[in-house]
Amino acid sequence: MTAPIRRLPGNECRHFAGGRCLFEERRNPGYNRSWQCRVLLQWEACYDDFLLRAEAFRLEAASAAGLWERRVERLVAQAPDCAEFRRGGGSATGCANAVGELCLLRLPQCPGRCRHFALCPEAGA
Repeated sequence: MTAPIRRLPGNECRHFAGGRCLFEERRNPGYNRSWQCRVLLQWEACYDDFLLRAEAFRLEAASAAGLWERRVERLVAQAPDCAEFRRGGGSATGCANAVGELCLLRLPQCPGRCRHFALCPEAGA
């Protein structure tokens, strides 16, 4: 009886992050918006709304900046509206599943060493 052939793990690849593959995102950053962090997208929409209101009320830049800072404090303090949110990590949102502006859980799983495998500079040293 023969065992199935399995790929070598891709954890030393420069595109590997938490069991997920960043290759497509790095090739075309921001193209797939479904991979973006929901919390950041919500904050972005809130900021866009804030800018429209600030412009409508003709607020000066200094007072608008102060209002936005207070709004950000409230956004950070409130519970995020995301089922995948896990406290931890050093992202802007404080989510352990975030890598930059992306949600790790939304990225494709790493298949192991594939044709895009490129050794991480730290792993090769």
